[in-house]
Amino acid sequence: YTVTLTGIDPNLSTVTTVTTVTSITVLNPTVAVNSASTVCELGSVNLTALATGTSVTYSWSGPAGYTSATQNPVLSSLSPSQSGNYVVQASVTTGTLVCTTTNTTSVTVIPVAQVTVAPSVVSVCENTSFGLTSGAFNATSYLWNGPAGFSSTAQNPGFSSVVPTMTGIYTVTAFFSANSVVCSTSNTVDVTVKPLVSFTLAPLPNICDNTTLVIVGPFGATSYTWTGPNNYSSNTQNLNIPNINYNQSGVYTLVVDVNGCTTSDSVDVTVLTPIVFTQTPSNKTICQGDTVSIHTNVAGGSGVYNIVWSPGAGLMPPFGTYAIASPSNSTFYTITANDVACPTQFINTSFVVYVNPLPQPNVQPTKMDWKL
Repeated sequence: YTVTLTGIDPNLSTVTTVTTVTSITVLNPTVAVNSASTVCELGSVNLTALATGTSVTYSWSGPAGYTSATQNPVLSSLSPSQSGNYVVQASVTTGTLVCTTTNTTSVTVIPVAQVTVAPSVVSVCENTSFGLTSGAFNATSYLWNGPAGFSSTAQNPGFSSVVPTMTGIYTVTAFFSANSVVCSTSNTVDVTVKPLVSFTLAPLPNICDNTTLVIVGPFGATSYTWTGPNNYSSNTQNLNIPNINYNQSGVYTLVVDVNGCTTSDSVDVTVLTPIVFTQTPSNKTICQGDTVSIHTNVAGGSGVYNIVWSPGAGLMPPFGTYAIASPSNSTFYTITANDVACPTQFINTSFVVYVNPLPQPNVQPTKMDWKL
């Protein structure tokens, strides 16, 4: 700035001019700060400030009573309560003059709640179902990962008809987002799918009376329970009943257990009844050269029988339920029958056909003299 002083001497009629120059410097300090920041809870932010000048001091203030005299303070282990505006005041000293200026930046702390899971340990049997649940306050999405390439964005995924290959650690991640920043937290569930012993009892043919019944059970179980007719029970792997009889016919069921996981199957057992003669021949008496009809009948068992008459001489035919006997002499006959389904089991009965010889005339010649 220039000032000019002009003076006039009235006696001399002269003009005098005096010029003086002075300088005014207007200081207009500015302070630059970092742009707004968005961080996850427990994260950190660097606050930065820069003002021009040879001597500058800084003073920061912010939420929750925050203060700092550092030019570039670091906010660490942030909590949501520390979200808000942070103001820096820069004091620039030039000579004896101190000028101040301020600027503001903001910090957004995204709350990250611990994701909870229930249950934390799962132990189930093969072919059953279970579900996993998770939750985190203000979470925007979830992601599950697990064994055998399992992945799901459901918060609470469910599983059905599970298999042992699904055993392992399942990890859920909860996501939180704001201002294009995504935060996450994780938790795990330990899942065990216990295998079953899958089996099918082989169907059985009919069992002969007074023989041994054997049904083979599967390997690999920790316990076995057989149940059957007449309050039958056994804890052996294989069912073994020696000398079984027909009143033990019925359904036999096996339940196998492996670490608390059970499977079962049943088989229908039919024990054939013993065969019996329902009709047998009585002793017969015939005259020599005559014939007699003979009948027999058998019941029980499978209903298919072998019936043989012995000796075969004088019989037609020597087998079956019906025959015609024409022995030349009195004969002791045996009928042997067995069930075709049980060829080692036989029953017998006997009878006699008595043959009376024909009467023989007793003619004695008498000598007679004839005279003519």
